[in-house]
Amino acid sequence: MSTQTIKILIVEDEVISQKVLANFLRPYGECSFASNGVEGFEKFLTAHQKGVSYDLLCLDIMMPIQNGLATLKQIRDWEKRNNIADQQIAKCIMVTAIDNEKNRTKALEQNCDGYITKPIKIQELIKKLEELGFSK
Repeated sequence: MSTQTIKILIVEDEVISQKVLANFLRPYGECSFASNGVEGFEKFLTAHQKGVSYDLLCLDIMMPIQNGLATLKQIRDWEKRNNIADQQIAKCIMVTAIDNEKNRTKALEQNCDGYITKPIKIQELIKKLEELGFSK
């Protein structure tokens, strides 16, 4: 995938964490932001309606209004209801301070493609992006 075509949605309530993640991800594509899960789902939906869907979602788990796990479930349910083709389903990496098996299992059950804990290790993120087929 070329950097011109990759659209990334970072759903994170902490502005500093948004900026740190965006600095890592900008070489891969264009970053957009949402500060909670409800806003993240709305941006995801709007992008699909405009025909410019996101290629990569980075979701925090602990956020106000709606957490990242609930948001991922909502996104996956919407993709399924709308018969989104497998190759067009957004890749999702949970980027969170919560490092426990319960949340990791819930994320994987919702078809999360990666689970990275904060503080973000750049090499771990790069490895996951490469595994998902994204390159600079």
